[in-house]
Amino acid sequence: MSFSVYARRVRDHTLPHAHRRSALRSAVVLFKPFGFRATWSYLGTVGDLDRDGDALPRALEKLESSRDAGIAERAAFAERRREEKRILHRQRPSAADTEFFRGPRWPGPDGHRAVVHEVARL
Repeated sequence: MSFSVYARRVRDHTLPHAHRRSALRSAVVLFKPFGFRATWSYLGTVGDLDRDGDALPRALEKLESSRDAGIAERAAFAERRREEKRILHRQRPSAADTEFFRGPRWPGPDGHRAVVHEVARL
């Protein structure tokens, strides 16, 4: 299933907590900027995901904002690359461009805080 289907299930308060939590875990499987465990750990900073039903939508909100920022970054990169190819005839992206998308990083407004949390956790 898609990320949006899982997001809808997390927000559905008619579902049992275990189903909503499972849907959040499935969404993390589809978008895990730090890997599954580290992403789940960072999302756990909003509250107890095992027991608190109100923490699930807050965690999903963090995940969605990062995912949306990542999608926007990739779209901007693709547009810039099209222009570079068309106007400057550059067939390869620069090393700085490719390095930006390598390795674990949390796109979006919580990026610094997420990285600090992960470093402290390790």
